[in-house]
Amino acid sequence: LRAVVAEEGVLALWRGLSATLLRDVPFSCLYWVGYEALKRRATAASADGATLSPAAAFLAGAASGSTAAFLTTPLDVVKTRQQTVPSYSGIQLHEGLARVVREEGASALLTGLKPTLLGYGIEGALKFGAYERVKAPLAALLVRLGAGGSALWLGPLLAGLLAGAIASLVVAPAEATRIRQVSDPDYAGAGMLGAAGLLFREEGPGGLFRGVPATLAKQLPYTAAKQVLS
Repeated sequence: LRAVVAEEGVLALWRGLSATLLRDVPFSCLYWVGYEALKRRATAASADGATLSPAAAFLAGAASGSTAAFLTTPLDVVKTRQQTVPSYSGIQLHEGLARVVREEGASALLTGLKPTLLGYGIEGALKFGAYERVKAPLAALLVRLGAGGSALWLGPLLAGLLAGAIASLVVAPAEATRIRQVSDPDYAGAGMLGAAGLLFREEGPGGLFRGVPATLAKQLPYTAAKQVLS
């Protein structure tokens, strides 16, 4: 953060904000609404009609995450270009979409699709699956520790933090690969495994986990707040 502010000014921290909002709002709607819909169907289909199994939570999370990611990938491509490619930083979302199609073809709007689907599929599975698995045990533990009524909201909060942390760490290599494929032409045509291997050879393991602190700072409060309020 200090480096960005020192080199480009405070406003650079909000570069790509319009594209981020236009991508993240529909993504979150598809992601969370899709999960809740699948969760209700899975719960209704369970043996007692009231229990969501861990496996069903993992599958519902994976399906909602990958579907939302697929439908918003073109927006994600432009958002990432705005944040990493200087020539894209001053243009609007619709201008970015048109420029990608004009200069690289419509298929370029799906650049990084494979790591995107893999990453968000795994993230959804872990984020929701882990949350549903540990929420009740954490709440019960807090009650035994004397938390009383606070366990009703503190249990889901801690479960959301834990699930968000696990998902962010596991998905980091796929996200690093996606970003590099979208922002660097040398990686775009390498394929998912090829791009990940190239990133590893050039920068080592750290290249695959770069940005994890920033991701955790963003995802942990987001996940925890959503789970508590849902």
